[in-house]
Amino acid sequence: MIFKAGSFYSPIYYTFSCYPVLVMFFNGGITLLGICAICVTFHPAFEKPGYDAIRASVFVGMALFGVTCAPIAIYLFGVENLWGVCI
Repeated sequence: MIFKAGSFYSPIYYTFSCYPVLVMFFNGGITLLGICAICVTFHPAFEKPGYDAIRASVFVGMALFGVTCAPIAIYLFGVENLWGVCI
């Protein structure tokens, strides 16, 4: 799971390189959620059937947090500028 969290670092760093506070916010948030994902994956307390929703919500939250940077990038740079970066 930590590899999934690590895959966010480079795109966020290069997209927001002129905004270091945003880089720290997004990379810090994805790091924290990655640590939470590791904890709920490997801790024996979360293996019980009652914790399915908590485990799933951590992974869904991680995915949603990764998507939240897109509207901010579109607002700051515009779709035209970001589209050229993606191609």
